[in-house]
Amino acid sequence: MEKWPVDLFGHMLPRHLEILLSINSILIEKVKRSFPQNEHEQRISRISIIDEKANPKMIRIANLCLIACHKTIFCSELQQ
Repeated sequence: MEKWPVDLFGHMLPRHLEILLSINSILIEKVKRSFPQNEHEQRISRISIIDEKANPKMIRIANLCLIACHKTIFCSELQQ
């Protein structure tokens, strides 16, 4: 799936990055409230909009879309 470098995104769209980071923070807090503590780290690393493990840090556009939309249609593997 598509990923964008956080630095590039922040350079081109600084206000959008602030909003995106705010959305991600709210998402992480919801995950922490909804699941047992021993599952937090795994779920957060999978669900987070920001891929912290990548170097440089990347924005996962697919995760952002899933958080923002009401309904989803899954893509076929041919489109990836």
